[in-house]
Amino acid sequence: MNRFMTHFAKIMIIIKGIVLVLAITDALLYTNYKWKIYLLLYSILILYEIVNRFNQRQNKSQNFILILALIICTIIMHMEKTGSPILIYYFCLLDDIFEIYNKKTRKIYVFLHFALYIIIRLCEEGIEKKEAFYNILTSIGFYLGIILIFEIIHYYKEERDRFKLLYNNIVQYSFQEREYMISQNRSKISQELHDSLGHLLMGAMLNIKYLKENNKNKDDTKELSQLENIIGDCIKSVRKCVNDVKEAEEIINLNEEVSRISTELRRVSVIDIKYSAYSGIENLPNHIKNEIFKIIKEAITNSITHGDATSIQISIYKLKIEKKIIIAIIDNGKGCKEIKESYGLQGIRKRVQEFNGIVNYRSQGRGFIIKIEFMEEFVNDKNYGS
Repeated sequence: MNRFMTHFAKIMIIIKGIVLVLAITDALLYTNYKWKIYLLLYSILILYEIVNRFNQRQNKSQNFILILALIICTIIMHMEKTGSPILIYYFCLLDDIFEIYNKKTRKIYVFLHFALYIIIRLCEEGIEKKEAFYNILTSIGFYLGIILIFEIIHYYKEERDRFKLLYNNIVQYSFQEREYMISQNRSKISQELHDSLGHLLMGAMLNIKYLKENNKNKDDTKELSQLENIIGDCIKSVRKCVNDVKEAEEIINLNEEVSRISTELRRVSVIDIKYSAYSGIENLPNHIKNEIFKIIKEAITNSITHGDATSIQISIYKLKIEKKIIIAIIDNGKGCKEIKESYGLQGIRKRVQEFNGIVNYRSQGRGFIIKIEFMEEFVNDKNYGS
């Protein structure tokens, strides 16, 4: 069902395309002036489809073109009387109507669609015929059945979108909770080192000082001074250890972490993630792997939230000759005409710049591409990240 919901819009586009091709072919068979009128009307419908496909945002001009498309379909059906293939296209326009976000506006458009259909049926049947009343009732029943089908399909589609948004929030929360738990564990370990071992060493240091002050034997004083120096070094080591634990990066297996996220998201049918990485990825320094993992998480979040993507391809590969590492993240979302860097994309850029890398964002109508490249020698430099 979820797969059908995902491809339903594409099915509608294909059906409308086939109907328009058949209708135009049929119109060209006319020998009189009619074919020119039909060609003009069908050209406007094609223009509507182009505008509708490339303009993702709903606005007044797009709604006006939808009304124009309904009126043109009504004119064509009236001219051709019965058996017009444009009737199928007319009902497919209900998919565009149900995509209108404002429910009040959507109801107005559904009523307009219904009213125009009934007008056409009345013109075809004629009000003076005895059978016309029953035929009109049958047409209304048929229309209500079609409306019910679209209502059910779009209800499930909206529920799926709400579920995707909810799960995306849960994923973000789980990412943040995981990082918080790691931070808390580090703080707890460092606090335990400071409170237990640190206090014991400080107590031993005070006792040695007391013994030195009250001991008159020079040999014992010399040995106590040596012991004092040793404990002093131990205290310095404990302090350094406490600071290192607080600032330490989590040691992760990048492949396992990405696979874990992919499995979770695929299990609940939120998004399908395909991941591949070169064999030596785990040899990268831990701080670099952590940054890559955070970049991947942010890219997934953007694809779900802003791109409405159903699939993401994540590839990490190495160019041996150039000694570069490339990260390519490609989704099949709705894309955008103009890329405006959100907080998420700005965050990715900052992370990449930290290890002297380059990031590029690209979108060509559909889908979004993130490409990152950085030098292997730089990230493997022992002085980097220290």
